[in-house]
Amino acid sequence: NWTTINNNVRDSLYSISFAGDIGYTGGGNGTVMKSTNSGLTWVSQSKITSCTIMGLCLFNSDNVLGVGSGRKIIRTTNGGTNWLSATAGTYSNNLYSVSKLSNTTAIAVGDYGIIMKSMNTGANWTNVTSPTTTSLKSVSFSDSLNGTAVGIGGTILKTSNSGNNWSQINTADVTTNDLNCICFLNSNTGIAVGNSGTILKTTNGGINWVQKTSGTVEDLLSVSISNQVCYATIYSGYVLKSTNLGENWTTHFAQTNSMLLSVFFNDANTGWICGTGGTILKTTDGGGVFVSKISSEIPTSHRLFQNYPNPFNAISKIKYQIGKMENGKWKTENGMVTLKIFDVTGKEVMTLVNETQNAGTYEVTFEGSNLASGIYFYQLKTDNFIETKKLILLK
Repeated sequence: NWTTINNNVRDSLYSISFAGDIGYTGGGNGTVMKSTNSGLTWVSQSKITSCTIMGLCLFNSDNVLGVGSGRKIIRTTNGGTNWLSATAGTYSNNLYSVSKLSNTTAIAVGDYGIIMKSMNTGANWTNVTSPTTTSLKSVSFSDSLNGTAVGIGGTILKTSNSGNNWSQINTADVTTNDLNCICFLNSNTGIAVGNSGTILKTTNGGINWVQKTSGTVEDLLSVSISNQVCYATIYSGYVLKSTNLGENWTTHFAQTNSMLLSVFFNDANTGWICGTGGTILKTTDGGGVFVSKISSEIPTSHRLFQNYPNPFNAISKIKYQIGKMENGKWKTENGMVTLKIFDVTGKEVMTLVNETQNAGTYEVTFEGSNLASGIYFYQLKTDNFIETKKLILLK
């Protein structure tokens, strides 16, 4: 349920952002691309640098900032027709992220605790005193006053006066893992993600943080929040999704072998991901089906359970077990698993799972609102096992 958007770029893309249907993505060798049709097609912009563009900020569809390696800052005020370099203070280190506070003000962060501020849409920048020399990887403002920056070793900084002054939050008892991205839904609620599957949540504007279970030990690189729904990208091409503001997370393979470096959602259903090799993915159904491993116990055999509820209206859950190899009978640990939906004629109508999985018990949330009422069949298949059951969709 992620569509791969073809383009002629092979440079890694590190940041993607939209304002309505207008979107920009930036990456290696100064690459910047623009879309005017909700990410269906992309046009390369004129390069003015060979530096990597690591972060993007859209004041609106015409005024856009990009920050990157070697302290590089680029900007456009006419929707990408022309791009200019900006004056970036006195530092020469990498900038990783930039966030807007208002229609004219932005904050950028980078190596060695660099914090810089612009009050004229990025034309000029001043250095802000930072309480840390640790590299900052991401910054997010929930309004014109309140912002949070995160970085190496679990570093979290907070400001409540438009980035003029920053204080460091003690996170030693929460995590010491590197934090790669931060996103706020409002002035109170925010999610930070980082290495080794780290997910932190705050409900009081970044003063206190609680670690949440992600279900993975892989590095999480980016996070986006829309309404109650959160999305995070995993280094290995998987996407995490939470429908209750980061309390619980399920996993979905995005059907790509690329590293997923940045995610952005306009609403709970429409989102984009960019990554290595010029990868751009788009979804209009919230990323599709997400698979959750619901038990740490290792089954000794395969099994497909009856979906519940059944009959159902729109949403049902399907549970299955993948057995570990035992006495030479099973050989499916780390093997390919598919779970598909068929109509009564035997025509495949949806693929819910198509990935390699470890032994364990899994649960899939099946959303059938796009299907007509009727009888369907769902089939679990591995290299040496196949089982089919019937489900009934009633609207």
